Amino acid sequence: PKMIRSATLLAAAIAVLSPTAAQAQPSKAGAYVAKEQMAEACGSRKRAKAASDAFQEKDLTGDGRPDLLVNHRKIRCAKKRKNVRCGPKNCTIQIYVRTKRGLLKPAFEVLAKEAKIGAGDKPAIIITSSLGTGKVRWDGKAFSQ
Repeated sequence: PKMIRSATLLAAAIAVLSPTAAQAQPSKAGAYVAKEQMAEACGSRKRAKAASDAFQEKDLTGDGRPDLLVNHRKIRCAKKRKNVRCGPKNCTIQIYVRTKRGLLKPAFEVLAKEAKIGAGDKPAIIITSSLGTGKVRWDGKAFSQ
């Protein structure tokens, strides 16, 4: 029992100390866009709090560079202030693509409830809005259905 408890504690410590994809540090460009979007949503970055999945960096174009998906539904404003990027049913979902110089540039925007990134080199992004569900994918120049 003592050895099992020690092994369990060791496994728990490793799980806490090992970074996961959700805990990975954002790139400098990703952190810049996150701060910019939080300030825009709530009038000040200090008034905004983002869920861990509000900003997701992953290669969405198949070029090996991490792009950025922003989900404004996951950004909350303090003091009963409303996120200006959200309406009564949908919020802004944005996709930024990474340039060769490492910067992020806006490539796609839609009002929706949720966006989930699929698997693969050029994953489909499944977008759910109050009107239904659809998919967009990078076609080499833009995100299209």
